[in-house]
Amino acid sequence: DPITATLTLVATTPLVSIHGMAFDELGTLYVANGRDLYTLDVATGAGTRIGEMGKVPVAGLTYAKGVLYGWAYHWSGRGPGLVRIDPVTGAGEDVSPYVAGATEIQTLCFDEFGTLFGMGGILSTVDPRTAQRNRIGLLGHWADVRGLEYLPDRRPVKLRLRGRCGRLMAAEVEGATPAGLVVLLWSTRHKTGTSVPGDPCRGTLL
Repeated sequence: DPITATLTLVATTPLVSIHGMAFDELGTLYVANGRDLYTLDVATGAGTRIGEMGKVPVAGLTYAKGVLYGWAYHWSGRGPGLVRIDPVTGAGEDVSPYVAGATEIQTLCFDEFGTLFGMGGILSTVDPRTAQRNRIGLLGHWADVRGLEYLPDRRPVKLRLRGRCGRLMAAEVEGATPAGLVVLLWSTRHKTGTSVPGDPCRGTLL
């Protein structure tokens, strides 16, 4: 449960080295079990082996546009790093032989705009074409995040104006990102924009 963090057992699985999971657009669940790619039945926990992804274990599985991506590394820090994985054969391909793996990434996910994020103890963006990492920030020396997922915020943003039109007014915004910057542009002359539907200042364009 994303609100209470309560866990519900769905099924048990004989796969004992799962370090990455990703659904495709059809609801197929892929898992990285060590060096091997499997599909996993979410009702029974049964796994079906597809193939070997490479010579080192893969973590942080994610899916986008028909391709799986994973982070392949050895505990020593060696390994190819970002790999593209064929969901049909399981074969992994090093995105860039010039960028090595790093243990700072344990999990991957895409946002709705196609930005690839990686996380372990450090949150980074990863270029899916070049495997180059851009560090965003350190979570803390204690952090060891092994799972990451992006959920787009679909809440509507509501604007309320209080006060007297033409004088000092207060704007209340509901649904915006907490502590985020909100910019309002208004006009009484131009004919483009969104019209304020209610009082005060009914008809003011934003």
